[in-house]
Amino acid sequence: MSSSSNIATSSNNKNSYETIFTNSDIERNNSSSSSSSDSTSISIKEHSNNNNNIKTKKGKKHIGRMICLSIILLILFIIIGCFIGCFIYVSIYYHASSNALTYLNEKDNVKVKKINSGYHFDGPGNDKALIFYPGAKIEESAYADIMHGIAKNGIDCFLVKMPFRLAFLGINKANKIIEENKKLYPHWYMAGHSLGGAMAGYYVSKHQDNIDGFAMLGAYTTSPIPEKVKTLSILASNDKILNWNTYKKNIKNLPGNFTEISIEGGNHSQFGDYGHQKGDGIATASMEEQHNQIINAIVEAFK
Repeated sequence: MSSSSNIATSSNNKNSYETIFTNSDIERNNSSSSSSSDSTSISIKEHSNNNNNIKTKKGKKHIGRMICLSIILLILFIIIGCFIGCFIYVSIYYHASSNALTYLNEKDNVKVKKINSGYHFDGPGNDKALIFYPGAKIEESAYADIMHGIAKNGIDCFLVKMPFRLAFLGINKANKIIEENKKLYPHWYMAGHSLGGAMAGYYVSKHQDNIDGFAMLGAYTTSPIPEKVKTLSILASNDKILNWNTYKKNIKNLPGNFTEISIEGGNHSQFGDYGHQKGDGIATASMEEQHNQIINAIVEAFK
């Protein structure tokens, strides 16, 4: 009995140990599983937050790139627009009349030669030359009649072709002409119409040692002209293009002994031969009369 009882007791103890061990293991496993589950949950949340941060940063970078690209495209469109606008602006200009073009041919003892800088009107004179700057957006050959008349009366002329027909883009065009022909002509004169007159005045102010005389046609100069330079200002009573107030304000830039001549009934357009300029007054004097007065005034001043 005792032996059987001991065996039973041992068996019960064993079962008890196994039960305790098993329950303990289950608790540990449950605890471990719970801890692992919490850890995994936290890891998943952190990973999700990191993904969201990465997506946010990528989104911001994308928006930044789009803004930069938009700005670049806008600037590019503005530049292209300005280029097209400028091209259209310089492409529209006043053309010389068919009458003016006839004076590009040799006649009346005046030879006309096309040169790199424009045209050379070679008359009977041999010691004086005049360089002429055209008005803005006016074909240089529109002044051929006047250049021919001056050359015919003893002062050879160089009619300058300006870049895009804007004299301020070729202010120093006279340099090359003088340099290439200084042995032929000891005396040099500058003249110009409108913007061409203003730019010719600027050139004279910077090269007074090379220039003996200066003539403005419907123009003014903002640059002081040296006293030693014989200066002539030719105006037209019906000129509505010239800013008369600005002209009067800038008379102070002319030498004290300058000569001013006003052509009664003349206008701005007839300082050349290119048709009626928009905004100009109506001329009551004929173009032939106005041109003859211009030619005579210049020849007389620089004889």
